[in-house]
Order: sequence, then structure tokens, then C-alpha cells
Amino acid sequence: MAVEATRIVRLAPEEVGEVLTDSQIELLRQVCFRTVREALSRVKTGWELIARHRSGDLIDPTDVTYAAVLDEIARTGGIADRHTWNPGQRRVPPSALKRMYGGKRVHVTASVMPAFEALYPTWEEAVACALALTVTCGWNLSTATDLSVSDITRVDARDSSEPVHLRVRLSKGRLGQVTDWTESYYDRGARSKARLLLMVEQLTEGARTTLGEVGYPSDQLLVCMTKSLQGANRTASGCPLSSWSDLYPRTVLSYLAQWRKRHPELSFATPRALRHFFVVQEHPQGHSFDTNSDYVLRSPRVRVEVQPVVEEGIQAAYDEVMARVVADDEIESSAAPVASRLGVLHEVVDGRRDTVTAACQDHDHFPGTDEPCRASFLTCFTCRNAVVLKRHLPRIMALVDHLNALRAVTPATVWESRFAVHLARASSLTEPGRYFSNRDVDGARAVVTEDDRLAVKRLMAREWDE
Repeated sequence: MAVEATRIVRLAPEEVGEVLTDSQIELLRQVCFRTVREALSRVKTGWELIARHRSGDLIDPTDVTYAAVLDEIARTGGIADRHTWNPGQRRVPPSALKRMYGGKRVHVTASVMPAFEALYPTWEEAVACALALTVTCGWNLSTATDLSVSDITRVDARDSSEPVHLRVRLSKGRLGQVTDWTESYYDRGARSKARLLLMVEQLTEGARTTLGEVGYPSDQLLVCMTKSLQGANRTASGCPLSSWSDLYPRTVLSYLAQWRKRHPELSFATPRALRHFFVVQEHPQGHSFDTNSDYVLRSPRVRVEVQPVVEEGIQAAYDEVMARVVADDEIESSAAPVASRLGVLHEVVDGRRDTVTAACQDHDHFPGTDEPCRASFLTCFTCRNAVVLKRHLPRIMALVDHLNALRAVTPATVWESRFAVHLARASSLTEPGRYFSNRDVDGARAVVTEDDRLAVKRLMAREWDE
């Protein structure tokens, strides 16, 4: 048993937000990856139609008309023709409008938004891309929004002889001087990091192409349509396209909040919750103290899992700096392992190795330095070489009385900095029933002698300090 310096009150566990489960993450991945794949399929079809139109491969007049509309959008970022009665209303041939709506007959004033959606991802699909990158790659949201296409380099042979290998340059401003680093991603399957990055890059490639055509080239990975075609009036390019890196952070967060409202089953998918899950469950090693505090140790699951390790570590550290306490004057080898190893256990028992308030197992090898001990006897309670026996109780009682008397005449700041901890340690030993029985404590107080008080007085006067 070791000597405590003071009692530590265990605080109630901190209230934390919802900790995501594996099933929730799986649901989110399903939705996001499905959204990205479907969007990519649609956008690829639109640009392939433009390519066939430009090469003259289209024969069907409806296809030609519709492809011409898409080609105008791809080249100019908009549709120039307007209804005469409403100059703000874009006009396309009826056959192209019907094609946009899957062959359904619609009014001539119907929105031409489907034509733009045939070439570019919507803001909702961009949200799915950002969330998929966050939960798959473990990035902060800002890392995904700031990533450029030029940050992604393909370094494999590109001949199917090896998996797709991407080298991605990332940055994180809050890391101080070390803001940039590189990670390698391999295409290991349908939900791998490399596969996702390639899909997102291909999905947004058309938007970057159009911005380049109108004189506003963009290198950003996440580029999508504005929420409405009228959004073109608020972009520098005049196109209903925007890069996420150019959006205000509150706009990005608003997009995510609206997306969660449209997907109530995924209301848990906040950027912090996703980052928390990745740090705690997907990559739970090598974190800084701040990361552990902000993410890992907020997880009830982690708290339960690490409890035995924490307790063992604390106990080991505690044993290194605290004396052993034996509630009798007879001592077994396990209670004084150092003395037993040195063959001096009998000297500890018969008092030949006593200091003022304890017995020392090995005064020639101070823990941590292996040199002869030069510490004050007042600090014996913090040394693993020290053993406190029942016969030391009267002297400890005298020390407690002396420290209490000293407290009454010592300035508070001096007391707290120099003596308070010593009184806490000594008092813990004299508390009835804690280390020694009530009878032993009362008996020790009754037999305190003048020699005990004199020894304590000499101790406090540092007469034995070297």
C-alpha cells in the first residue's frame, strides 16, 4: 500500500455529444457513395453526348438538338436565347426541353436546370462528395474544400499492372510551421480513398472545363452548380458554378445543414462527428495530446477500453514515487522487495535502517539516479525505497502536530508552496482506518515522546540534510 499526497475526488464524466456507431457510418457511406456514382454516371453521359455531337456522330434530330443545348452550356456556361415575354427565362427548343424531362411533355417555361445537371454536380451531390471524403479519408472538412486537382498526382504505371496509386498533397493551417504533407492512396476497392478521389475528380471535371472556357479557370476539386440558375448573377464567371474554396465557411455549413434536413436518417453526419469517428475508430494511434482530448477521450467506448491501461499506468507511476505502508511491524519480502533483494530485510524489521518517519530499504541508490540519497527525510513518503511500519506512527503523529502548529504562523503562500503537501502525506497515514486501525492510531498518539518531538524539530530544522 502506498502513501497518498491528497484525496482526489473523481469527477462525473463529461457530457459529450452523440458518438457515431459503425452502422451509422455504414449508412452514410452507402448514401454518399451511391450519390457520387449516380451523379458521375449522369455527368459522363452528358459530356459523351457533347463529344459525339462535336464529332458529327449523332443522327437523331432530337439528340442533335439536345446535344447542341448541352454544347452551348459547356462552352459558355449558360443559354443565350430568352423568351421574348420574359428576358430572364432561358429558352430552348421544345424537343430539347422534352428530352431534359425524360420524354415528358412540359410547358415551354419549364426550368432548364436539368440541362445543367446533365453536365455538372448539384450542390447536394457536392455535399455527398465532401462527406464521403471526410469519412473515408479522415480529413477535416476544410481539407476537402481546399483541395486542388493539382494536389492529386497519379504515380502508378497506368497499364493495369498495379493498383491505381495516388499521391495527395494535403495542408492543415493549424499545424503551425508544418502545414503540408503527402499521403499515398491506393485503389483497393469500390470504397477506397483512391477510387473516391478519382470519381470526385471526374465528376467535377466538366465544371472546371466550362470555367476555363469562359476565362475563369479553376484548379479546385470541389466545384458544383449554384443552388439555382439565378446564382450565376452572383459569381465572378457569370456561370451558375462555384468552387467550394471560394464559398464562405458559413455557406458550406449551411449546405451541409440543408442536406441533413433532406436526409433525416443522416442527421448525425456533422463534420465534427465524422472526424471524431475517424480519429477514434479508424485511425486511433499517434495522436497529440490535444487530439486525444478533443476526439479520442470524448468517446465513451474508448474510455471503457482504455480504463485498465490508464489504471495500470497510474498505479505504476504512483508506486514509483510513494512509500510502502505495512500495518504491522512484521514485514514480508513482498512488502519490501528492494530490501529482500539486497538481503537486508532483517535490518528494516529491527530498525537499523530507520530514518525519522520511515525505514529505508536502500539509501545508497536513490530511485532515478542510483546515487546515494541526499534528499530530506521529509520526502521519504514520496520514495519507493521507504517503508512505513506501525512503530513509526508516534513519530508521524509528532510530525503532523508540528506541521499544524507551523501552519498557524506561516503566510498562506509560503505554506502552500512549501509545507502543505507534506502535511497531506503525513495526515493520510494518521487517518483512522485508512492504513492503520483505529486502535493503532489512538495508541500511537498516546505514546508520542519528547524524543519524537525533538527528532521532528531537528528534521524541520534540516539538521540532517546534506
